[in-house]
Amino acid sequence: MSKNILYLSNLLLLLLCGCREDIIIDVEEGNQMIGIYGCITNEFKQHQITISKSGDFYGTGSPAMVSGAEVTVTENDSATYTYKEIEPGIYEMTTPMKGKSGNIYTLHVTTHENGKAEDYYAADTMKAEVESIDSMKVMLYTFNNKKADDYYKVCPYFQTLEGAHTSYMTKVEINGKLITDTLNECRTMQLGQLAGIYLNGKELEAFYKGVDFPTGIYYINGEKDDEKIKAGDEITLYLHVISEDYLDYIKDVKSSSGSNPFFGSPANVRSNIKPEKRALGYFFTSAITKGTTIVQKKDLE
Repeated sequence: MSKNILYLSNLLLLLLCGCREDIIIDVEEGNQMIGIYGCITNEFKQHQITISKSGDFYGTGSPAMVSGAEVTVTENDSATYTYKEIEPGIYEMTTPMKGKSGNIYTLHVTTHENGKAEDYYAADTMKAEVESIDSMKVMLYTFNNKKADDYYKVCPYFQTLEGAHTSYMTKVEINGKLITDTLNECRTMQLGQLAGIYLNGKELEAFYKGVDFPTGIYYINGEKDDEKIKAGDEITLYLHVISEDYLDYIKDVKSSSGSNPFFGSPANVRSNIKPEKRALGYFFTSAITKGTTIVQKKDLE
């Protein structure tokens, strides 16, 4: 049985400029397909889109990047932003812009290969952002009030958004270096019945009854070389509000990325790139709120 494997040069959700990862996803049998990945955030910047191709499951080497495409993003069917190719398969807005909550962003891509033009498109509506992260703590992870060694929780204090299905994604920097540099390392969540509360406030404290409080929404594994922390380190949390569909896409990637073909066929990873079954990947919007804290010695003891 032959399979295809898609290599997407993931733009790390545009948390930091210039950072990319290779995502390896098992997909259903079929012809080589276009892979499109990128997003619009509420950061003022020149946002990027990556366009690549799928290749043979047992193939080796770098993914084939798609050059010469025409890329635009339209905001609410009015303002249109043009992209230029800055390196093979990497397209960047010609002017910076900042996405706005409630606005619809529509991606349009036209590729030109083998003398044939092919059109692809996708759309997403930017969610409302969390107003602010008021403060944060970084503490040793606890379970039943027992502390773990070299495993830490990042505990922000903020007013969560209403809606049980409001979807969040979190990423972290240590001293300015992004440690969440793959989709497999990011954390996604929905708060369910706890939506609309002040996270780590008195209501949640009562819920925990003093045990293992405050709660973390990101966890740092100090056994990893790039995640070792000490008192005085600066920790930055990026709190993304994303669509539920994009949250499900991340779950698909985590369950299928690098999966072993000898354990059967994984579920096919979803995509919002149209036309269906002609392209893979995802175009999404993300409203980001940032919080920063300095690690305190007393919180690590």
